[in-house]
Amino acid sequence: LWPAGPRRPAGPAAAQEGRSLCWSARRRCVGRSIPQRRRHRRRCRLELGQVEAFAGRRVVAVSAGASHSVAVTADGAVWSWGNGGQSRLGHGDEQNQLLPKKIEAFAGQRVLAVSAGDGFSLAITADGAVWGWGWGRSGRLGHGDMQSQPLPKKVELAGQRI
Repeated sequence: LWPAGPRRPAGPAAAQEGRSLCWSARRRCVGRSIPQRRRHRRRCRLELGQVEAFAGRRVVAVSAGASHSVAVTADGAVWSWGNGGQSRLGHGDEQNQLLPKKIEAFAGQRVLAVSAGDGFSLAITADGAVWGWGWGRSGRLGHGDMQSQPLPKKVELAGQRI
């Protein structure tokens, strides 16, 4: 297992076989749906297990932000799940996603790497381009402003390749 980020009570990891694993000790299930009733409130068990949405797919990269996660599958597709606030999931809305959902804005692109931050995410595509989406606070998306981006937007690098 390779953890996706600093020690947290929830998050994803990529297993050597390319399976994505997820766990949660918070009130919401992140990536897996394993509800249990406890004092009339829906909670999640602290249990490691395979993310069903990735069954049959090989996960090659995964990253955990403060309240969302992103993953890349072997075909270069990007998936996100968790808190949808500030459009951090890249689906063009602010809907929470309890299970991984493919980011359709990357159709036709091959993504190599992703990084989830505090309310935003970044990706690098095979052509060396950097893409940012989510909360634009403090210019963190690299677009030269502080605007939030609901969909992945290419970062202009003045001809530089990453």
